[in-house]
Amino acid sequence: MKKTIYYSVQNCGDGSAYPIFFEDEICANLHQEIQEEKGDGWGESCTSSITLDISVECEIVSKDIKSKEKFLNELKSDLEFAQKYKEKNNILIYTKAISLLQE
Repeated sequence: MKKTIYYSVQNCGDGSAYPIFFEDEICANLHQEIQEEKGDGWGESCTSSITLDISVECEIVSKDIKSKEKFLNELKSDLEFAQKYKEKNNILIYTKAISLLQE
């Protein structure tokens, strides 16, 4: 059985970076778009995937791999924060991202 995990590289702004893992490609790409729109991007897409070949049938479960639902909930939380502090640009970014994921 093969399992593909998608990832987006998060720019930390201090010269460091780390991967964020997603269950689907749409979320990984959207994460990159959000970074670009907020000015934290790389100037090019830093998404990719890794496919694992699992010899024993099992379900991969990890708190570090975000489902679409978990990513959507995080975006909604980010939107609430942006609205609370009247961050107009971030409100637009998160509203757009939420809309795309709910399609």
